[in-house]
Amino acid sequence: MGICNSSSSRVNNGDNSNQNAVGKIQMLLRQETNIPMEVCVAHFTPSSFPLIPLINMASTRLCRESWDLIMNRECVDDSGAATSGMTMFYNEFYERLEVFDSSGKFEAVLSRHSSGTNRIAAKGAILIRIIKFVVKIEEDNKQTQLLLYMLGKSHSQKNIRPWQYSVFVQTLLITISSRLGTDATTDVMAAWVNLFAFVMKSMLPPSIAGQIVETELNINTSSEFSAGKVADEVKVLEEQRQFAKNFNNKTDSSSVGANSARPQIQSARSQSGGNRLQGT
Repeated sequence: MGICNSSSSRVNNGDNSNQNAVGKIQMLLRQETNIPMEVCVAHFTPSSFPLIPLINMASTRLCRESWDLIMNRECVDDSGAATSGMTMFYNEFYERLEVFDSSGKFEAVLSRHSSGTNRIAAKGAILIRIIKFVVKIEEDNKQTQLLLYMLGKSHSQKNIRPWQYSVFVQTLLITISSRLGTDATTDVMAAWVNLFAFVMKSMLPPSIAGQIVETELNINTSSEFSAGKVADEVKVLEEQRQFAKNFNNKTDSSSVGANSARPQIQSARSQSGGNRLQGT
């Protein structure tokens, strides 16, 4: 029993020393890659966004008025059936977002509390609620910043990753511009961009602090670089290479056969010529 306990303690001590060594290495790496929060926030913000967002009552009013235009635009098909502006908006938004969501990470968040036939409507309601909340922001003040900060903290607890903010907001802005059409003027879109830049600047810090891996990356696998398509392309290339190899082997063997036949033909010709000489 004493021997077993001694062995066990040695193993445990070894495990603890290994963990301590790993911990020291992680701490060292953490010190070497100490990236300021401002840089992290800028990293997870679209490059087209301003470093210092400017919002005021006039710019927010442009957002509200343009949003009302989107909501009030119905689409009537050939049969006379009408689709509301709200439905048109969130249908287009989620079609665009799906391009970036081959892994289902956005779908998992947006459909967390819905299922079945009400899933699309529930997702649409979430989107509309977000925009209605954002267009109520009229100025950059500490109270609004705190509210957005706490909202960002709540989002991080729901496992919403910092990179998802950028994809979500850019998709939202593209959809807004699309639904506005010719009403998407420079002033209107600048107002939307500044508004969401302010929102992201306030919400991202609690989502980033202690919750990111500096080497983390996210790749969309539904594109032309998807694993399935790459595998198919590799298979085609292998088949082409095998065909070329077989063709070359046949060509080489034919050449060898022709070359080996030439001396025999030449020999037969020389013998025939010799016989003719003897006959004369």
